[in-house]
Amino acid sequence: MEPMLSLAPNNQGRINDFDGADLKRLNFLLQKGYDLAYAIEQYHVVHFYEGMTLQEVAEQMAKEGGFDGVPDRMRHLINYDNILRHLKLRGYYETPAGVFYKGSPYLRNRQAA
Repeated sequence: MEPMLSLAPNNQGRINDFDGADLKRLNFLLQKGYDLAYAIEQYHVVHFYEGMTLQEVAEQMAKEGGFDGVPDRMRHLINYDNILRHLKLRGYYETPAGVFYKGSPYLRNRQAA
C-alpha cells in the first residue's frame, strides 16, 4: 500500500491523484526552493495560467477588471507595461508552461527551505 500524503488541512490524497496542472503547481513550488512536504500542503494556493504569457494574463485581468467597457478607440491608453510590472512585483512568474502566482501571503512570508 502506498503511503498517504497530506495535501491540505484535514484532507488526504495521493500524489498519484494529482492532475497535470496540480503537478505543475507542485513542481513550481519545488523549483522555488520549498520542500516537498510543504509544496504538497500548499500547491492548491498557486494560481496557474496554463499556456499563457504574462502579457496575456495582464490583458485578461484588465478585461475582467473593468476595462472591457473601454471603447476600442481608447484601448491604446491602457498601460500594460505598468500592469506587467505590478504583476511581477506581486510574485507572478512566467515560465514556458504558463504563468504561476503564489496566491497566499503565507507562501510569500515563509522562507523556502
